[in-house]
Amino acid sequence: MILIKRKLSWSWVSATTMANAYKTCGSALSETEFEMVKHIIDMPELEELRLSECSIYKVPYNLRTVNDDAYTPQWISIGPIHLTKHQLKPMQEHKKRYFHCFWERVSNEQAMKSFKHYLQDKEENIRECYADKFPDIPREKFVDMMLLDAVFIMELLLRNCHWKSERSKHEHDYKQTKSFRVKHSDDLILTQSWLCKNITRDLILLENQIPFFVLQRLYDTVVPSESKKDEHSAGFVDLAIEYFAFYDTQMSSSDETKRVLDKNQSRKNYFSGSLRSSKKYSKSKNKDRCNKSTKHFTDLIRYDTSFKNK
Repeated sequence: MILIKRKLSWSWVSATTMANAYKTCGSALSETEFEMVKHIIDMPELEELRLSECSIYKVPYNLRTVNDDAYTPQWISIGPIHLTKHQLKPMQEHKKRYFHCFWERVSNEQAMKSFKHYLQDKEENIRECYADKFPDIPREKFVDMMLLDAVFIMELLLRNCHWKSERSKHEHDYKQTKSFRVKHSDDLILTQSWLCKNITRDLILLENQIPFFVLQRLYDTVVPSESKKDEHSAGFVDLAIEYFAFYDTQMSSSDETKRVLDKNQSRKNYFSGSLRSSKKYSKSKNKDRCNKSTKHFTDLIRYDTSFKNK
């Protein structure tokens, strides 16, 4: 029997030799038969699997067949998995509007260029986070997609944070006023509650993610200090939790929201920061633990939910 070292290519072994080897092993392949299947055996060295780095993948088929819509974004595509879906194209234009607004917010061309260079340097690492490496997406297009999606998410979360602050000024006891909506009437997402909820729902789907470290880098190196809140001691983690908590507690009316929040004080305290100020875990430990373990938004929601229930 012929022993072939793992790291050597199969290509140097002739069809006759391989056929004879199979005969020796008890596999009665003639040379002609081997010629028909050699493309299965004659393969280049397989790339090393990095399963520990892979965290974003398609939902298993058996789950998707139960309820396909539950795992599929309906309004916006984030990341490469659903990038080509025609029905999600309209939101691409709104991403560009948010990109322009973020550019004006930052007012630092060099910081934006540096972040794009970072994405270019980390392109392979980012692809490794996906089960499918998307070889059909060229490097430049992949980086531009990651840049646009990261900036869109960041601008959305920052706007929500500002909106929340403005609402506390313009609305007393959760009673509706028109002041904020009139001021921000050009924002399709934040001024349409039904769209806010649908976008938020799409942002936590497993197939609709970009790596958390990309967003963390954007927040740390590009977002100006005046756009960051002092109470966000854990940085981007706090900003993200505040966003998802805000829309998770929205109901059909402000009065109903107030009743729900008042009734479930523990949940309100959890999302407003008591989680990170508990006696068992200091703020710094929580930040380090969450940053190290969180791979994407789906993971963040899962992590915070499990932590809350402990």
